[in-house]
Amino acid sequence: MKLKIMLVNPPRVDGYPVVREERFEHKDIGSVYPPLSLLYMAAILEKNPDYEINFIDANGFDYSFNYVHNRIVEYSPDVLISRSGFDTQKQDFSILSVAKDVGAITVLRNKIISDVPEIRDEILKKEDVDIFIDSEPEAVIEKLISVLYKSKIDFLSSHQPASCLFDKYSKINDKFFNYLNDVRGISYYYNG
Repeated sequence: MKLKIMLVNPPRVDGYPVVREERFEHKDIGSVYPPLSLLYMAAILEKNPDYEINFIDANGFDYSFNYVHNRIVEYSPDVLISRSGFDTQKQDFSILSVAKDVGAITVLRNKIISDVPEIRDEILKKEDVDIFIDSEPEAVIEKLISVLYKSKIDFLSSHQPASCLFDKYSKINDKFFNYLNDVRGISYYYNG
């Protein structure tokens, strides 16, 4: 059984490219940069035969929100990993909402937000973000995804739906807390 992981660089905002990387997390008129951190994470994860990786660079290829929406619904990932620009949060979070609708666990990285815990914690409480990567993504992703894979195997073997990992507000509950507790460099809203 494979863990289906989708990494998404969200679409452009109002026609403008957005850089969603450590070096710059804002709209950028006229420049399109590769989503290096997402590519690094994909390269790390694709080495594991238990993971199926799907990658969408909507910003780079100028794919629309509808295109990305349809791809997420078709693929129906177990985990969706994305980045966000600081000034494009609302638009970027809409991708996470689509993923939540198909039952995915959502993982987000934004350097600026990770440096301001008050903002990060509000996002975790109010938005469709399950797990926030606080440190270098490449240092965290392998452990995080291995824990998510183990939780999927355990819950499927117990004949429980994966949705039981979350409470009715799509926040982490007691059943899932024990899995994530050992992963360093992440934040999540524990509703327990």
